[in-house]
Amino acid sequence: MYVVLFHSEASKAMPGHVRSGWAEFIGHGYLAVSFFFILSGFVLTWNYGDRWQEESYKCFLIARFARIYPVYLLALLMQLPFCLHDFHVWRALAVLLMIQSWTTMPSALPASLNYPSWTLSIEWSFYLCFPVLLSAVMRLRSRKLAVVSIILLTILIAGPQAGIGGRLS
Repeated sequence: MYVVLFHSEASKAMPGHVRSGWAEFIGHGYLAVSFFFILSGFVLTWNYGDRWQEESYKCFLIARFARIYPVYLLALLMQLPFCLHDFHVWRALAVLLMIQSWTTMPSALPASLNYPSWTLSIEWSFYLCFPVLLSAVMRLRSRKLAVVSIILLTILIAGPQAGIGGRLS
């Protein structure tokens, strides 16, 4: 709901004396998407962390793909009539493969055909990386894990931001 309120600009409908605080709160609704990604990673780790040896990478990816792709494709098909005027084969292929958001450079690609689908593109990239990261994390001791986590987080945040012109604020 937080993301929906953010996109709906609901803060403009509030009375003037309430608007500034409400607008500040609603204006940060985009952060709920990041929170969802973190929560999703936590739930995946909770579910697979102790039984990963039993799960194969292939079975994991098939289960994740089956969970998100049918609805993803349905939403894309429903949106298609509204974006045929801006149809490009390469963009469509990137969207069909769920890789449209795998870029650090500013581009129109993540918003191609079905704008909200960029989040599922990111989620799919997390699913592809999850087994490898989980395996690595399970082998580390707590001190090494902390150091590696800090280094990875720094690279994940600073790297793309530097690549797109240092927009980290």
